[in-house]
Amino acid sequence: PEEFKDYFPRIILYGIEGNKAFYEMEHYDLPTLRRLMLAGEIDEKEVLYWSNKITELSRRLYQHQILPTPENYFNVMHFTRLSNRLEELSKKSDFFKDLIQQETVIVNGKEYKNISVLAERFKTQKFLQTVQPEFVGRWSHSDLHFSNVLIDRVNDKFIMIDPRGYDYCDYYYDYGKFWHSVNGKYEMIASRQFELDGSNFKLFDNDVFKLCEDLKKSLPQVLYDHSSEDPVDVMRKTEWNEVMHFASLVPFLLDFDGVDARSKVAYYTSVILINEFCDKYEIN
Repeated sequence: PEEFKDYFPRIILYGIEGNKAFYEMEHYDLPTLRRLMLAGEIDEKEVLYWSNKITELSRRLYQHQILPTPENYFNVMHFTRLSNRLEELSKKSDFFKDLIQQETVIVNGKEYKNISVLAERFKTQKFLQTVQPEFVGRWSHSDLHFSNVLIDRVNDKFIMIDPRGYDYCDYYYDYGKFWHSVNGKYEMIASRQFELDGSNFKLFDNDVFKLCEDLKKSLPQVLYDHSSEDPVDVMRKTEWNEVMHFASLVPFLLDFDGVDARSKVAYYTSVILINEFCDKYEIN
């Protein structure tokens, strides 16, 4: 839609053949939010400023054309995606093929239930009613983590790159992406800011970690401001989307170097997150 075009990259070349397509985007000499955070060039106040602007725009996108929520919405957006990604992970790595099949996983010396075991608990109607989105919209970005937004400080603008292009989505999906950048510290894992020894890992105790910890306290208010729902519901739905996102992103961090440190830390983080969520909300 015309009112949103300036927030997305301009397509300068594309091609379509059968069910495949490619496109090239105009280059923007701008940093991402992730880049600014990793370089220590942005503080908590400014991250919140941009997060508020981005979330406001995202909400307007979703509201531009509201659709009836499909009956198979959770299967399409979450459960099938998770199943496919874990299958992909198993095919690409013998280590993960064995790990995914285990009932429990030891992380940092503590035993946790594995991802697939706990994900099954989410499929009851009783639980799904607690994470039902406020509404589903036709237009969205649907991949709004901090490395997918370019920041133009000079012109007080931002560009959202790499949109997912789903037929429908809900704003908690985007909230979950923001939250997994801050709470799960996806940006630190993706940029190798950790130590790994077997199934023990530790994120670096640096300025990025401290910034994320501060944002965990302040970012929720931005999310509350752009939702009509109760803060308790906002956080439960945001945290659940984070859990499902994190468990689905592991294949993207495979390095195929015989170590795959990033994907291992991402998987272990996913295990911790899904266990913490089930404990917090008593998902038995």
